[in-house]
Amino acid sequence: MKITFRLFLGTFALLLLGSCEQAIRIDKHDFQSKPMVWALLTPDSLPRVFISQNLPLEGWLETDIRNQFIEGLSPQFSDGSSTETLTEKSGQEVEYQSFWQGGKDSADLVWYEGSQTVKNNQFYQLRFEWEEKEYFAQTTIPTSPEIVSAEAMNIVYSIGNSSWTEEIIRVVFTDNAAENSTYRVRLTQRGMTYFPVFDPVTSEYLGEDSLYGVFHSYSSVILDERLQGKEINIDIYPPSHGMRLKQGTNPDGSTFYYREYEVILETLDMATGKYLLSLDEQSANRYDPLAEPVFLKSNVENGQGIFGSRSLSQPYIVRVIN
Repeated sequence: MKITFRLFLGTFALLLLGSCEQAIRIDKHDFQSKPMVWALLTPDSLPRVFISQNLPLEGWLETDIRNQFIEGLSPQFSDGSSTETLTEKSGQEVEYQSFWQGGKDSADLVWYEGSQTVKNNQFYQLRFEWEEKEYFAQTTIPTSPEIVSAEAMNIVYSIGNSSWTEEIIRVVFTDNAAENSTYRVRLTQRGMTYFPVFDPVTSEYLGEDSLYGVFHSYSSVILDERLQGKEINIDIYPPSHGMRLKQGTNPDGSTFYYREYEVILETLDMATGKYLLSLDEQSANRYDPLAEPVFLKSNVENGQGIFGSRSLSQPYIVRVIN
């Protein structure tokens, strides 16, 4: 009897709760695509601007990489005294990972290019219209940096009873750029056993030598907001694998082997530096379910991306004897 009564009460409670259900309607807004700009203006080179569109996940999976670029635009590129319309170009191949196909494909890039070389310390603006909306961005080319010294050294780390040694390249320079600039070091190793590579940010083809690939690695970006003309160190960790040794001859005729690195210091405008820092932070938190979302920095009005600039130091060669 007690069991029957409890079943009756349970059924009655379920019916009562079911009668209180209320349908909730959630309107799904249409995805608003925005143009994404990437440009890294460099002195003594032609201005090159990539303009693509962001897509919802399902659209991105179904769209070829070339069709993500926005074609048929007339971007206006100005240095404050003269303006030119950038010319649309295409045909440069780049490899990218198609995870839904499980392999590598090739695709043509589409970009817009100017006819006048970029000048140091010059101010530049970009304007273009897309789908009845105007987009705007600007940057000033920072001062070319100069490396004071660069050398390889071993750093000993220890935790508890464990210790290990890692090789670093320490680059010393003086903060002589204008305010709102940032720095990073690019380490180039030639004679690597890698395939030809592309810049991880711009997808720009970085080339290869006659026998082996060229490998670039980058340091973290540091901001100059508190540097104020001081001498600064940046440490970068060179990859320890894949390097082909070069052969030299001592004065006594004996043979020695060494690794050679080309060090270039980049001065970046502040917008580009903050974008790269946010990109690093986003990548570092990729697999942390408890991390707060990281939104990439942008300086494109009404759009997304970076219209940035950089200046490069003269190459500094570091040799490490094995």
